[in-house]
Amino acid sequence: MSSSPLRDVGEVIDMEGDFVLTHRRLIEQAHELARKQGVLFTSMVEELQRLQGEVEKANMIEGVAVSRTEAADRSTAVLREEVLRLQQQLALYEGGCDHNPGQPDSFVTTVQSPGCR
Repeated sequence: MSSSPLRDVGEVIDMEGDFVLTHRRLIEQAHELARKQGVLFTSMVEELQRLQGEVEKANMIEGVAVSRTEAADRSTAVLREEVLRLQQQLALYEGGCDHNPGQPDSFVTTVQSPGCR
């Protein structure tokens, strides 16, 4: 029993219709995936830009903090030197001539304590 040629043609036409529908669905899915990929890419770019802004802000804050720390360190060093100078001057006034001549005090060069005459 052989099938009729019209029946075979009808099957081919049905198969072609199925193929066209499947092809159209695949194209629609590809377009949807491309759209979603574009949305994801856009959101990733926005997130990267946001993170870059946060990193730049953090770097700026860190730079300000480092600058302030360096200024505080310089102030601390100046204050320590002043405290040392004042301690030496106080020791000179309280203890007589115990001033160390190896480190002359530029602020107190002509003042002597009463016991050093």
